[in-house]
Amino acid sequence: MTLKGYLNDEQTVFVVADYGYKVPTNEIKYAINIHPSLLPKSRGPTPLTYIIDNPENAGVSIHKLTEKLDAGSILIQEKFEVENNETISSLMVKSQLLAETLLEELLNNFNELYNNATPQLEKLASFQSLPPVKRRFVNWDQNTAQFSHALRQYGHFGILISLDNALYIANDVEVTTFSHDFTCGSVIFEDALIKSIAINDGYVVLSKRSLRLYESRVLN
Repeated sequence: MTLKGYLNDEQTVFVVADYGYKVPTNEIKYAINIHPSLLPKSRGPTPLTYIIDNPENAGVSIHKLTEKLDAGSILIQEKFEVENNETISSLMVKSQLLAETLLEELLNNFNELYNNATPQLEKLASFQSLPPVKRRFVNWDQNTAQFSHALRQYGHFGILISLDNALYIANDVEVTTFSHDFTCGSVIFEDALIKSIAINDGYVVLSKRSLRLYESRVLN
């Protein structure tokens, strides 16, 4: 992007956001990344799924791009709060809105903030890799709290469930606590649109239209 109206002399700034891969080295002088965590905590491609469990790392950091992933000096940073039962979807919205505010603030004072960037403290750094598939898998013996937690973490992308001897991605899922004598995993209700499955202390309602067959049966 070109910072006309922000800098005295027209400059080119390379801005990376919502990109889970390392950007190759380039000759652009000003290259920055927008990262949805309080760096140096929760470096890596998908921090928001882990921030559900580590809300103290919630925030947005804009930093210089370097050879090491998410390790560049911080230009501007701000924390946000994670509310009870917040989901990855709401965290995505919250971090996006804060990122827009911080980027505008950075561009309005670019030279000073860029020249006075704060190096990250490596001793405080943590890295979150891409979550393995098995973290998204929920089995029918689990309870409503475990299902709800998995949905908070992965509902936006879909949890993985076993159904009819196959693995499915499920996005549209409701979880209800309910005392019953059904066998966990048994179908307790079904019509053209939904299927309800018994779990440990309740039941799950699945929208059939949201179910997608997963391409692999192996959970690595």
